[in-house]
Amino acid sequence: MGFGLLFLGYLFFLNLFNNYLLLPACVLLFWALCKLTPINRPFAWAKYVLVPLGALGILAPLSALLSVRGGRAFDERLNSGLSIAALLLMLLFHWLLFEGIQRVAAETNLPQIRLRALRCRLLSALYFVCAVFLNLNYSEAQLPVVAKISLVILLYGFFVMLSNLRLIYNCYMWICMPEDIEMTPRVSRQNRRPK
Repeated sequence: MGFGLLFLGYLFFLNLFNNYLLLPACVLLFWALCKLTPINRPFAWAKYVLVPLGALGILAPLSALLSVRGGRAFDERLNSGLSIAALLLMLLFHWLLFEGIQRVAAETNLPQIRLRALRCRLLSALYFVCAVFLNLNYSEAQLPVVAKISLVILLYGFFVMLSNLRLIYNCYMWICMPEDIEMTPRVSRQNRRPK
């Protein structure tokens, strides 16, 4: 049940560049990680990172409302600061999440998932570091170069998020939670004999 909720919550992360869905994503991911916390400690740490990230999910719409009423220079610095803080927290969240998945895969003897978790952890870290540098304030002369680089990083980020989503789905399919072990097996349709 935990990896299924994790998959649903992570679907909201596919909308990276609109922080309005950050709060619902954090709520679903927090609920999923509450179920995964008894398995190992990095899931608990990732759960605690979601609390300030969810608070930033509340602040994003509020800063958009303030930008309608307030001064432009203050709002750009505020939005840039909030974006950088959210990206750094997401970097920490992904690092801890994939550390937890890597440990679970090692315990359950699933080497392919363990290697995918390591790959996703490193690719995600690279993406979020690049995204932080893109959110820094640049001069007018640097903006055309930054725009070209940001398109490449945007496509790379979409690829990373899809590969992360695929990993979480594979965890849902292959890693059995302790409460699922005691379930009675269902007969598949292929094994049923026609009457």
